[in-house]
Amino acid sequence: MMQNLALPELFVWLMVGIAAAWAVGIIAQMENPRHLIIDGFIGTLVAYIAGSLFIQSDIFGMIGFNLWSVIVAFSSAFMVLAVLRVLQSILVAMLEIKGKTYGVIEPSAG
Repeated sequence: MMQNLALPELFVWLMVGIAAAWAVGIIAQMENPRHLIIDGFIGTLVAYIAGSLFIQSDIFGMIGFNLWSVIVAFSSAFMVLAVLRVLQSILVAMLEIKGKTYGVIEPSAG
């Protein structure tokens, strides 16, 4: 899958992944900058895989790096990151409910 990956292509996949992470962060109202770093890494990885698979698949008779591969990479990274954010919020909600159900005592603020 990784044949002659040029520096400009690598830069584009990196920017697409970070852009997807930023967009999901805006929609999910993430305030922690650590989420952008982690999501940027995951987004870049997903963008690279999706874009490379699209390039290799020869859909629409287009071979090579093109605008459609970037669009597919961005939308794939965006969807994966959005699903991860939804799963994270569900898990946090379940842990909060479980903590309240079993009487976990939280430290007082004062």
